[in-house]
Amino acid sequence: MKSPLTDLRGVTGQVPSRSGLPLRILGVLYGMVASAHCKINRQSRIVTRKPLISLGNLEVGGTGKTPATLAIGELLRKIGFRPGLLTGLAGQSRNHKICRSVDPWFFTEAPDEAKLLAAGSPDCPVVAAHRKWRGARILDDDPACDIIILDDGFQHHRLARDIDLVLLSGREPLRVDRVLPGGGLREFPGALHRASGLILPEGCGMADLPSGKPLFRYRIVEQGLRNWNGNPVEPDGTGYVCISGMAAPERFEESAAGIAHVAGRLRFKDHAPWTPAIETAIERFLRKYPDSRPLITEKDAARWQNKWDLSGKRPHILRISMRWQNPAELSLWLENTLRSIRRDQSSSP
Repeated sequence: MKSPLTDLRGVTGQVPSRSGLPLRILGVLYGMVASAHCKINRQSRIVTRKPLISLGNLEVGGTGKTPATLAIGELLRKIGFRPGLLTGLAGQSRNHKICRSVDPWFFTEAPDEAKLLAAGSPDCPVVAAHRKWRGARILDDDPACDIIILDDGFQHHRLARDIDLVLLSGREPLRVDRVLPGGGLREFPGALHRASGLILPEGCGMADLPSGKPLFRYRIVEQGLRNWNGNPVEPDGTGYVCISGMAAPERFEESAAGIAHVAGRLRFKDHAPWTPAIETAIERFLRKYPDSRPLITEKDAARWQNKWDLSGKRPHILRISMRWQNPAELSLWLENTLRSIRRDQSSSP
């Protein structure tokens, strides 16, 4: 039996599972605009000197792009590359147009994805940019890397990419009437033909996938619990209450239930910042479960950790990572594809 749920995501934080005809029509129109935007921007693409791998999705949030970026970076390091990681400024106030992991204020000002990338790959330069192509130019000039991995780049058409990987969750039907706001797709399903390869969870079966695309499978692995200081901790015997601000919190809540008893769940919209309203909502929620410890995601900890000053038990943080079903197959494919790119570049006049 699932624990009680308090869902404060609101309309903007949820993808409708059902939609009426007007929303489906709007979704088709939105898809047409997205297709036109893609064609216009692809005509004036910016090409980096270093190979660029994009990891993105067709759906709105919750497909694991950031763990996938870290996992791809790990594979590339094992075959001899030195990746630099590029992401956007989602959920950040944009006081800075560009955040770099070498900046002294990075871990206080950067968005949550950038902090997670820097923490998960401390040897890789990380850049978060409002205009991602500007961030790509910085990494292009950085001698610390020889390849660029772009997080959430499938809809960033200004940047040319050598490899375009797209993650799919299997939760969203691949239909033209499921484009926003009629569903959770950012573009028409036909956009998948632009992809170099597709990434799906283990055991996920999807119809209408484009033929001829390499398909790679993964699973999410829980790496244990941490406290605010990043030290490993044992599960709290009194149980937890899950608090999250993400697009797809179900996987996090299921993982928590496999570790210890979950007394309650509180959800906010994706990238929810720490505000007085959120602080009040969490305080009220925790008063219902005085014996349980808060459990949050690494993504939320990156945003909330320096601001959380609530009384009671300090939260534990659930760490996760992505594991490939067949890492040798993906490594070989990446190596062969990149070798082909280098051969083509060396033969160009």
